[in-house]
Amino acid sequence: MAIGSAVQRGNSVNVYNERGVMLFSKVGELIGYTGATVTIRRGNQAITYSDKGIQKFCKVCS
Repeated sequence: MAIGSAVQRGNSVNVYNERGVMLFSKVGELIGYTGATVTIRRGNQAITYSDKGIQKFCKVCS
């Protein structure tokens, strides 16, 4: 199911589908999202998750 929105709520990011149903929530700071992925900063890492909440990529940020 495609990602409709991602919203920062305190120290968590809630990810919703196009119908507004929550798909998953992760701790961190929202960097951005597309219809297929969400990227969240946690510490010095930028972590990209799929629409199912599975980690796809991780990059260490300076």
